[in-house]
Amino acid sequence: MSLPETKNESWPRRFLLRADADSHLLHERLKGSFQINRGAPRKETLALYDTHVWTLWFENLILIKSRTNLLLFTREGDWPVGRALASIPLKGKCPRFLRNFPPSDLRDRLDSLIGHRAVDEVADIRSAVSEWKLRNKAAKTLVRLYVRETSQTQARTLVELIPLRGYEREAEIVSQFLSEIADENAISPLGDALQARGANPTPYVLKPELNISPDQETRTVVCEAAARTLKVARSNEEGIIEDWDTEFLHDYRVCLRRIRSVLSSIKGIFPEEKLTEWKERLGTASRHTNRLRDLDVYLLSKDEMTILLPEALRPNLAALFTDLSRERKQEFHKLRAYLGTPAYHELMASLEEAFAHPERLEATKHSSTPIIEEAAKRILKRFRKLTELAKALSKDAPDAEIHAIRIAGKKLRYLLEFFGSLFPADEMEDLTNRLSKLQSRLGDFNDTSVQQAYLLKYAKTKADALEPRLAMSLGGLVAALYQEHGALRREVLRALKNFCSEISLQEIEDWSETREK
Repeated sequence: MSLPETKNESWPRRFLLRADADSHLLHERLKGSFQINRGAPRKETLALYDTHVWTLWFENLILIKSRTNLLLFTREGDWPVGRALASIPLKGKCPRFLRNFPPSDLRDRLDSLIGHRAVDEVADIRSAVSEWKLRNKAAKTLVRLYVRETSQTQARTLVELIPLRGYEREAEIVSQFLSEIADENAISPLGDALQARGANPTPYVLKPELNISPDQETRTVVCEAAARTLKVARSNEEGIIEDWDTEFLHDYRVCLRRIRSVLSSIKGIFPEEKLTEWKERLGTASRHTNRLRDLDVYLLSKDEMTILLPEALRPNLAALFTDLSRERKQEFHKLRAYLGTPAYHELMASLEEAFAHPERLEATKHSSTPIIEEAAKRILKRFRKLTELAKALSKDAPDAEIHAIRIAGKKLRYLLEFFGSLFPADEMEDLTNRLSKLQSRLGDFNDTSVQQAYLLKYAKTKADALEPRLAMSLGGLVAALYQEHGALRREVLRALKNFCSEISLQEIEDWSETREK
């Protein structure tokens, strides 16, 4: 797969030949101008990998597994490869999760994009590749061609042209000829390979953008927000049922929380009995996922928790994670069965129908109020609530009080995500960025709190049969988490103080009043 490089940015050049053009025609047309040394063709199968939501594709990247290497390239249109970015030796199967990749530049480049997503094979390209050296009469190599003949659902020939330094003029002659027999509109081998698998890269957006105007009725806008978010939630059902990776359940739960939050945040736009009914139904769906998500979080934190212990105590935790994996399997089957029940499908269908037809509901106090007024008012209210809780917090405050601030921050963030586009981008960006940093610290703090509570509960339930070495490791882990929790508490208190001081409540109030006018 590795190809010679030149410093000229216009090289290499790639050509997909017309259906009636093949390597034989190419040879016949070039042999009058060059001596041609054709290397023996080698068979090559390239397996293409991506997440189930096509993360790499829409970042214009492509992950390829050859016989001996795993390689990351830029994706240039529908060509199999563009510029090489990173690679690792790999002869066996490609690991499904980044945590199982060896430490490398390749893993680092993918980490921020893929996270906990699984990567699986999405297509493969089978071809015969040969290197052609175009020489002058003195047998000096001037140009190299890499000729790839594929045989998926259709036979195609690709040619990659690379001049040796100093022979760009000769390469231009070859390039002109290749342009004459190329077909710019033909489906590439990559496109052909995807079609052969029935694969269709489709963008996945967790936070759908709303095209709303300030004077739209609030009820109409909120129903559109809920409907589009519910559609995203349901698009994750297949990934949950097939257990492709844990992010499908995570995103599903986030969507349900967003819908509940936006329905509750703006008062007086729905009849109370309908609002209560919808929140109960969303709560029912969400509760079926709670335990499985908890177990996913514990299992995903395995490496982070293990490293907190002295090396001698680490192997003893194997029993804990074995128990977690066993319980996860049971909870997964329960959730998969629930998602297939008529009751679940009726629940979701009723919500879809309700959000699609807001005009069928009776008018309420604020159902026709322009969205700009209600959004500004509610954002201000949520911000005021957050800052009041933060300023009242003491250094010895119970974890529950800090958790309440985290919940208040989530409610504010959801409002900003749904309706931030109504307001000046620079004002929204500053508030959103600061809130995001604060939420990250609050989330870490909450994780260590929940982890300690779970480990103590686990030890208590196993008290009569807890193996001494495991008990020692659990005690050490709880102690380590306690120390980390204390350090995070200090960080959270500083972050809250900075957040409240850097964003003036008066500024938000003035801004909100201006928006309403």
